[in-house]
Amino acid sequence: MTKTTWGKGAALLDAVSMLEVVSSAEEDFDLFDADAQAAAEQFLIDLNTMVDAGEAAFDDAAVSTLLGGSVEVVEALSTGTCDGFLS
Repeated sequence: MTKTTWGKGAALLDAVSMLEVVSSAEEDFDLFDADAQAAAEQFLIDLNTMVDAGEAAFDDAAVSTLLGGSVEVVEALSTGTCDGFLS
C-alpha cells in the first residue's frame, strides 16, 4: 500500500484509517439521528468494501465515497448528542 497517491486527493491508506475510526465508533451510532445513523452504517459498509478490494480498485469513485462519507460522519459527530462531553 502506498502512503499517498498523488493526484487522487486520497489514498487507500486513508480509507484504512477511516475504517479504524468509524469501526471504533460503531457502538455509538445510535446517538446519531436516524439519517446520520443510516449514513454512518452505509459508510462503514463502503469502507470495508474499499479496503477489501485493495489499491488496484481504489478509483475516483472510491475517493468520492471516502471523502463524502467522512464529511457526513464528522457532521454527525458535531451535531449529535454529547452527553458527558459538554459542561
